[in-house]
Amino acid sequence: MKKIIVAIDSFKGCLTSAEANQAASEGILAKMPEIEIVQVPVSDGGEGFLEAFQAAIGGEIVEVNVKDPLMRTIVAQYLMQGDTAVIEIAKASGLTLLSPEERNPMVATSYGTGQLVVDAVRKGCKHIIVGLGGSATSDCGIGMLRAIIDSFSKGGNWDDIRELDDVRFTIATDVTNPLCDENGAAHVFAPQKGASHDDVLALDARAKRFAEVSAKHLGRDSQNTPGAGAAGGLGYAFLQYMNADCRSGIDLLLDTIHFDDLLQDADLVITGEGSADCQTLMGKLPFGILQRAQRHHIPVMLIAGRIADEQQLLDAGFVRAACINPPGLPLEIATQPETAKENIRHVMTQISVCMMKKILFIVGSLREGSFNRQLAHEAEQMIGARAEVTYLDYKDVPLMNQDIEFPEPEAVRRLRATVKEADALWVFTPEYNFSYPGHVKNLFDWLSRPLMAGDYETPTVINGKKVALSGAGGKMATAKCREKLTELLTFIKADVMEQQTGIVLNMEAWTEGRMILSDEQKATLKDQVETFLKFV
Repeated sequence: MKKIIVAIDSFKGCLTSAEANQAASEGILAKMPEIEIVQVPVSDGGEGFLEAFQAAIGGEIVEVNVKDPLMRTIVAQYLMQGDTAVIEIAKASGLTLLSPEERNPMVATSYGTGQLVVDAVRKGCKHIIVGLGGSATSDCGIGMLRAIIDSFSKGGNWDDIRELDDVRFTIATDVTNPLCDENGAAHVFAPQKGASHDDVLALDARAKRFAEVSAKHLGRDSQNTPGAGAAGGLGYAFLQYMNADCRSGIDLLLDTIHFDDLLQDADLVITGEGSADCQTLMGKLPFGILQRAQRHHIPVMLIAGRIADEQQLLDAGFVRAACINPPGLPLEIATQPETAKENIRHVMTQISVCMMKKILFIVGSLREGSFNRQLAHEAEQMIGARAEVTYLDYKDVPLMNQDIEFPEPEAVRRLRATVKEADALWVFTPEYNFSYPGHVKNLFDWLSRPLMAGDYETPTVINGKKVALSGAGGKMATAKCREKLTELLTFIKADVMEQQTGIVLNMEAWTEGRMILSDEQKATLKDQVETFLKFV
């Protein structure tokens, strides 16, 4: 594994996308330091939309004095890059700007969002991208329209406004709800903003009246256009009054950052969100990333602070769905930023161990303290935590004999299972009589045999397996052994790495039984280690 893309949505009210990405990356690098990690801040139009776009396109943050949902003066920001502005409506009209006691969509207004639009237009912006998510309002965008009228129309009439004639609007949302009725803005979203049952009915009735008046006045009706119900009906106001284009928030961002290009040489994508369940599959950000990666056949792993409907997530295509929080952790502790970061790091460290390549060392000499076992230990230390190294124990593998081939002996079954599980093999072997030891030949004889009697179609476990060769010995440095072993392995269709290491043992090794590599020999072995990790 060489490249991992980390694109995790914000853990709302806890971590930004960038913070979650950084924590995950730190956890991976703790176990896989050689991995290239590409961090992609993401948002589907809600929290973090501004930061995600700034990471993608650059630009400067513009601060504006605006009114919050209760008409109190606050400082809100938008992004400006050339003549393009990016507005996250939650900065001016967001639910997080209000305490739980203050939340009341009957009075909350989107006026501040209109002030951000006005400022961007006055600064010369000709394309305004608006992330619709996290709003505290359900006013159908009336507040936003009023702010624009107050700024641009002396007579207080929308029809007099000319400043928006050459401005193109794109709204970003993954909400497809209409404005009104049981699937509309009031019924679906207003309760989580503090609306009672009676409030919902009143808000829906107000939306219907506004849509009816607007349709008569403008000669078109956008109330049933997908996205009209986003952000308490702000989507409707942009569609109806500004002829906005509506895009999937995640698709818009992924297109902007050329995400498909990033996927070209990626081995894995890690995404996530605060809470993942079957609703994640209904157009939420991790699902959008999954769909993009699937087009390129790149596996996607999902992490979240809470996991439900795990099997449905796996069935949809996620290769793993991992909860970062241990069972029983209280919510008030789990949602503390430092706790969340540490839990992300911890779970990614654990997952990284599973993701590491599994390398099986095969030592061709059976003696415990043999020179080639010592050479294997040197290579293992050089690999360090970058791969999982195990040693093959094959002392109990019987001599290849067709009389006992089917059913396979238990020792042979274990041998094949161990080799099959490994991503690659590394053989360290002495040279016996200008060749390899007989027990090494016996080992590969078993590995190259069919798994069932008469079945010569199914690939053997050694077929296509990546193999490296090294050896320590006399003045020939095991050259003849490695040459003949390469010939054998190639014949049984293993993928043998071209670069090999041969060590000439010095006199002290022969007399003391301890191999001490010279600086030059260490450098040669180190170079093979680095090449092998890339080869795998």
